[in-house]
Amino acid sequence: DLTGWVLERATGISDHLFFEGPVIVGNGLHDGQRRGWVARVPSLLQRVELNAFANEHDHHTNVYFQPGAKDRLMLRRGSKPKPKSGTADIDIVLAATFDPAAHDLSFEAIHQFDSSPTSIAIPLFDGPVPSDQWGCNLLSLEPSSGTQTVAHMRLFVPANAPVGEYEFRSVASDSGGAALSSLAFAEPVALLCNAWDPNDAVYLASSSERQAYILTSDGRIWAGTAASQEVKNWLYAQFTETTFATTLELVNGLTADERSDPVTVARRLSDQLNDDGGGVLWGRWPTDSDPGYPDGEDPREWRSSEAIFAAYQALPPPKSPGVRYGQCWVFAGLLTSSLRSLGIPTRPVTNFESGHDKDGDGVITRCKYRDASGQWQWKGERPWNFHVWCEAWMAGRSSMLLLRSLAAAGCVSAPRQ
Repeated sequence: DLTGWVLERATGISDHLFFEGPVIVGNGLHDGQRRGWVARVPSLLQRVELNAFANEHDHHTNVYFQPGAKDRLMLRRGSKPKPKSGTADIDIVLAATFDPAAHDLSFEAIHQFDSSPTSIAIPLFDGPVPSDQWGCNLLSLEPSSGTQTVAHMRLFVPANAPVGEYEFRSVASDSGGAALSSLAFAEPVALLCNAWDPNDAVYLASSSERQAYILTSDGRIWAGTAASQEVKNWLYAQFTETTFATTLELVNGLTADERSDPVTVARRLSDQLNDDGGGVLWGRWPTDSDPGYPDGEDPREWRSSEAIFAAYQALPPPKSPGVRYGQCWVFAGLLTSSLRSLGIPTRPVTNFESGHDKDGDGVITRCKYRDASGQWQWKGERPWNFHVWCEAWMAGRSSMLLLRSLAAAGCVSAPRQ
């Protein structure tokens, strides 16, 4: 029975016959007539509607990008803020040959975070999808134009899914689970951390703090001295293509398991934003014997993370040394931008009279001595007038992330309860 099948010449897809009913092929044709013809079943899947406007609005990701940016469906892992709303609602336009009694629908996600492409099956559940599993529900089947049907599907992604960019496919299979056809989404899907989902490690209960530390794209970074403080205005620009694409590039090398953990992701970015790790920005602190910034930008001139990321992308391979130059508040601005772009609540934090512990013994040691002329001098460690850190919210605690660019000056990463 070849009902619904197409018989085509292998040499030309336009030279075909379509059979409306049962057909017996072969007995009435000699070998020469049969040669060069192949049977092909039309795809059960005609089109995938991503409903990007509604899904991204619900996930607060409709603020990403600008004209000319790469098209992506921007989703947060876990559930949307609406109760029982899953991760995304996806519509699949089905061919007339789709039979709900004989066919099943599901999804597949493919990433390349590990050494080779990895496929994640996203099966169809008749009931609720467990919160720690990938899955989908068929909400309804609705007649569409002509003989087509639209399947309204709900996709569920666990709240600890690896962050990054995926290829998604819709899949049609028979009742035994054998795949009959698949259709790729028209756009890649980016999964971010989800501070709106209580199951995500970055969950932040306060809506005002989510607004401040994820969605706000500009702010102030404090500097100066304890007695005379000053403000540096900073544009985080975490939703632009330049910032987001660079951030994705910088987390390359993390495995899928590592991308599931926001602490590991944050530490990776802390390393990669500093050129000591082959990353974005080169730090420089002039001295009396080596003053100024002769071959780069004075750190005091930077006002935007996007400008630095754009300068980094413009560097010829291998992009090292990185963009010149930055100091603590510039690094903190970059890290705040990258972490917010991945959905991790982050803010820069300034402290004054900041201990500069070069040898890591937890003590600021200074010595007073007489020089050759008999004058008293000081040497050893001393407090800085100020220092800027990044503070990121994870797993119900605040984790203080210190930029590795300052490790040579005695700063090390450490958690703070």
